[in-house]
Amino acid sequence: MTHDELITLKAAVVADPAANALFVAGDMPTLTAYVNALTETDAWRPAVPAGEMVAALRFATYDGLVAGKRDAFRLMLEYGPVDATKAAIRNGLGDMFATGGTYSDAQQLPKMMAACVEKATWAQTKFPFTTPAAVGGVTAIKRDFTGIVTVDEVSALVGV
Repeated sequence: MTHDELITLKAAVVADPAANALFVAGDMPTLTAYVNALTETDAWRPAVPAGEMVAALRFATYDGLVAGKRDAFRLMLEYGPVDATKAAIRNGLGDMFATGGTYSDAQQLPKMMAACVEKATWAQTKFPFTTPAAVGGVTAIKRDFTGIVTVDEVSALVGV
């Protein structure tokens, strides 16, 4: 973590009564677990493996897509993990799997978008993030900080 990130994290720790109690007690291992605990906040994943995207796909209805949309989806998966933090990717999935014409699987887009999110940690929600964006009934944030905080970084908060 950078010095500025440590300052931000320390301010968040001091402002949270439970985290601050651990900090004041010097219980850095437990504080590390606390700041890395998952929250209820959904966040767009920066690297969704192609296999997970395919696993979310309903093959019975995939065939109902027009050829151009099927090709676009295959092209998206060919270049490695899908970066769901990019609005163009999320909107592309929305365009590909939106119901219309002969394609009528209203459950496919929400399933696909659900594969593109994960729970943010407590620490990740304390750094700047975007206004939540919604696609296919799934709403999530784009995090500026996506890392896991180490015990050494938590211990370094003492000197910040």
